Amino acid sequence: MSKTKNHYWKEAEDFLNSIETKVKAGTLTISQAVKTCLDAKISWSLIGFDDDYKAALESQLFDYLSGVADGDFTDF
Repeated sequence: MSKTKNHYWKEAEDFLNSIETKVKAGTLTISQAVKTCLDAKISWSLIGFDDDYKAALESQLFDYLSGVADGDFTDF
């Protein structure tokens, strides 16, 4: 079980890191990044997001990625 969990945890972290990089570089807007995240099959709860409700996840991702774009969240 832990190998499977670790696999999905790493997958989620790697995916979010790639989105962060694109947001910082300006190749994705915040809205595009959130949509990309919502469309992805990622276990968001493994990295601290509430994925029980799409609206809550969307709000959390928007807030987080806005902070990334503003430089407020540099390393998590």
